[in-house]
Amino acid sequence: MKRSVQLAQFVKALREALNLTQQELADKLEVGRTTIASWEREVGYPGADSLVKLALLKGWMVEDLQRYLITGQLPTDDPLEKTLLLVRELPPASVIKVIQEGMRVLALVHSEPF
Repeated sequence: MKRSVQLAQFVKALREALNLTQQELADKLEVGRTTIASWEREVGYPGADSLVKLALLKGWMVEDLQRYLITGQLPTDDPLEKTLLLVRELPPASVIKVIQEGMRVLALVHSEPF
């Protein structure tokens, strides 16, 4: 599914869940009503500031919203799953650092080197 389709569905569902008109949502996001209408019609796409505000209205981090718009995957409330999603997006050198830090923490907790 295209990001604009995902966004249109997301904005409309969020607006309806919050029981807001397009104008009321526009006021909350500090944009015009026609901007909201264009997003819902798949004509426009929000800028970074509006994406952050939309995510906050949903109770998500902006990364959660971006991932949802790209993959359709709903965010998880499980902190471990959130962390794993972030780790999967890292370059290999950064993953190695994450593993090394995890081993260091385990060594401190268990008082034995790994």
